[in-house]
Amino acid sequence: MAARPLFTATFLALALTGCGVTPPAATQPPTSPSAATSAPASPDAPTSPAEPTSPEPSLSPLVVGGTTLGEFSVGSPEKEVTAAVTALLGEPTDTSRGPLCELDSASHYSTVVNYDTVWVTFAAADAKKTSPRTLFNWGAVLAKRGLPKGVVMQDDVPLNLGWKQLKARYPDAKSVRTGVEGTQALRLPNRLLFTGDDIPLQVQGGEFTTCE
Repeated sequence: MAARPLFTATFLALALTGCGVTPPAATQPPTSPSAATSAPASPDAPTSPAEPTSPEPSLSPLVVGGTTLGEFSVGSPEKEVTAAVTALLGEPTDTSRGPLCELDSASHYSTVVNYDTVWVTFAAADAKKTSPRTLFNWGAVLAKRGLPKGVVMQDDVPLNLGWKQLKARYPDAKSVRTGVEGTQALRLPNRLLFTGDDIPLQVQGGEFTTCE
């Protein structure tokens, strides 16, 4: 699912066993009473212990937070963030480039990288395509009411609540002016910001600015 932020400003061990061989039975000379005796069987060679296997390295979940995305915060280099997120979530499902605010061609140049329902925005310090970009904001689209495997919300914030339910659950949450008629925004105490219309449509962290 390709998505751009509602406000575009916005990762057989084998055990080898030796085989003992039992020699044939020894026979007494004919003049003596026959007494067929067998030599004792040679014990099997000791079994080589299986080589220890190293457990698969487990990656920490990517925590979508109000002020951090996993271990990264606003201003982190695009290359580092993209490498870490891609290692956890796989290749991006979509990438878009252009002005941070689509209504302003002189707006800072940006890249939005989508990983299914999760998006990450990187912005340059100016409008040049060649300028280095850093982490600007990030979030999750709520249309599917779910997150990719390996992604969790900070403080286990639920993603299936309406505005009234969010306000009841987080009484200290603050409404934020969006400048867009019919659009609401609610910032939780942990700085996660829900935005949408009649219902919350996405949740994000990092920088927030309107595009008017």
